[in-house]
Amino acid sequence: MKLLLKLVITALFLCIYGSYAAGNESGGIRDSLLKVLPSIHTPSDSLRVLLDIFDLSTTKAERVESAEQAYNTAFSARDTSEIIETGLYRVNISQTDTALIKQIRNDLASLEQSPKTREALLYIDFMLSESRMLVNPPSRKEIAALIHEIQTETEADPYEKARKLYIICHTLGNIARGGLYSEYVTQLMSVLKTMQLQFGVIRNLLYTRMAPIYTNNLEPGKAVEADKELLNIIDSLSTSYSMRGRKYRSMNRNRYICYRRLMCNYKALTPAEIEIFNRSIRKLAQTNNEIASDLANNPRIDALYLMANNKYQQAIPLLKKAIAHSGNKLFKYALYSSLFEAAQAVGDKDASLEAATHLNKMLNDIVDSKSEDRYREIKIISEINELQAAESEIYASRHKTELRKTNIIIGISTFALILLSVLIITLWRHNKKMKGMTANLQKSTERLRKERNELRDTRSELIVARDRAQNAEKLKDEFIDNISHEIKVPLNAVSEYTRLIVDCIPDNKNSYLQRFANIVELNTSLVLRLVDDLLEISSLEHDNMSVNVTGTSVYRIAQVAIDSIFETGFSARTQIKVIFNPAQKPDEIINTDGQRVVQVLINLLSNARKFTEKGAITLDYSIDRDAGKITFSVTDTGCGIPEGREEMIFGRFNKLDTSAAGSGIGLYISRLIARLLGGSITIDKSYRRGARFLFVIPV
Repeated sequence: MKLLLKLVITALFLCIYGSYAAGNESGGIRDSLLKVLPSIHTPSDSLRVLLDIFDLSTTKAERVESAEQAYNTAFSARDTSEIIETGLYRVNISQTDTALIKQIRNDLASLEQSPKTREALLYIDFMLSESRMLVNPPSRKEIAALIHEIQTETEADPYEKARKLYIICHTLGNIARGGLYSEYVTQLMSVLKTMQLQFGVIRNLLYTRMAPIYTNNLEPGKAVEADKELLNIIDSLSTSYSMRGRKYRSMNRNRYICYRRLMCNYKALTPAEIEIFNRSIRKLAQTNNEIASDLANNPRIDALYLMANNKYQQAIPLLKKAIAHSGNKLFKYALYSSLFEAAQAVGDKDASLEAATHLNKMLNDIVDSKSEDRYREIKIISEINELQAAESEIYASRHKTELRKTNIIIGISTFALILLSVLIITLWRHNKKMKGMTANLQKSTERLRKERNELRDTRSELIVARDRAQNAEKLKDEFIDNISHEIKVPLNAVSEYTRLIVDCIPDNKNSYLQRFANIVELNTSLVLRLVDDLLEISSLEHDNMSVNVTGTSVYRIAQVAIDSIFETGFSARTQIKVIFNPAQKPDEIINTDGQRVVQVLINLLSNARKFTEKGAITLDYSIDRDAGKITFSVTDTGCGIPEGREEMIFGRFNKLDTSAAGSGIGLYISRLIARLLGGSITIDKSYRRGARFLFVIPV
């Protein structure tokens, strides 16, 4: 009778459970499962329902309560696998409750040891280490001692080594995210591979910690690699939950976080990957209101997707909104960098200037931060070396003690065996040799100590020199930016007001003042050109100038450059003839940044005009489609360049003729632009009737 009643209750539970699961939303399903739970009498069936209740819980209080019930029920059911999993749920929910985490660790330690149990215990040890370090962070000396211990251990338990390496990695991730951090993360991953962990919680924890650090440290390649590994782990966990019947266990929130971070590192992704991740995000938003709300309120992903597809005009307003959003503080560098790139591409000078200003400040902060990180790493390495030196001194001290003992033994033996003269002589020689070795060892120790002190002094001097150089570079950039603004504003005002004064003068006096107004405007333009050149040098030297490659006519490039230098009627008023394409080669379409090419040709033509009094200035070109390059040549019949000084004219502010007009930076800028385009500028040394410049760029 009891068996029949039990079968009826179980069947009733399955019917009710199935109908609620199919017909209600998650909140209703959870309430229904809570009502059904008291009627279930076996721990195994109760555990299955409790796990579904946990998966459907939305608030922390609900998750804490359902995880505790599932954990206790798993013990009643003697299900080791579920005891471990529910125990880890409780650890993750209550990360700040150290007492609870220790209790769960003791519970799991009492179970039969297996690879899964050991992995769970290692994970809990990692979490306990984080809690301890949060309250009492280890000092540099403690980390140095731990690193030294890892280096000197020849054979150690891999679990214990992994615990020590995790403390090192977690600490370095907070104080010095440079090469030392990457080195010990690699060591930790190598140790974990030897342990053949299959549960996944350890790797999930590590990649979750690593990906944001690499993103904030401007290492997109490593960040993308970590997030891809994290997605693989999430997929494996989802498959595992599905196979076990956990139909309410959703990993969509975790996937969305990975996809969102991957889109912030879109420059390290292929176009196909960008499309896949974007579609995945949209698909998640269709089924998850929280994700859909985040996408609607925060335009960061939409803006970066447009940037990845070179839709700069559409991306600019979204980038500005994303920058202003309070949830994007950690991604402001990537957003400002994208805004600067988009503004440069569409010619939005205001947005470009705003982005450049913020980027400059953020880059300075990044440089300072990296310098501090490197300094901390150097301090840690120095303290490791000091520990090694201390061990050497201890070894030397022990060796001296052993030598003294040997001498005593020799003395006693000599006194006791005075009749054995041959043996006495032998021992005396041995003693003499050992003393010589001790003296040599002392000299070597002293020399090493002296070299260590010299290295320490040299390192300090290098750090000071580096800081001075960085400060000088920063001051130089700030000076150029500030002085250019301070010069351009009043000069523009002088030019405009001069023109306004002339326009307000009656016609009978206007022609008299027009000449002076032209002189003022000409000199204003010259000064403004010098300021623009200085700014351009700063952009080129810091790799802040972008290249816009489009199909461009060679004839149009040449005509714009010639018209910019030689006004109408120039040849008639001077003894100089301007010639373009004397062989009348047909026009060509080349793929390059036409604006930058025109700028270089203008500088070369201006230079030719400056040093040519009579004769001809010739602009010609030849294209080699097989080699994929075009060569522009600017030839003049001027004074030429003295032999051996051909490279000198490409230096910044270098002028062979100091009396000639100009600032001496036109050719310097031209060579920087040529290198930016992937080409070069050289002088044809075989041409001696003047000067010939060869400008080669890929097409």
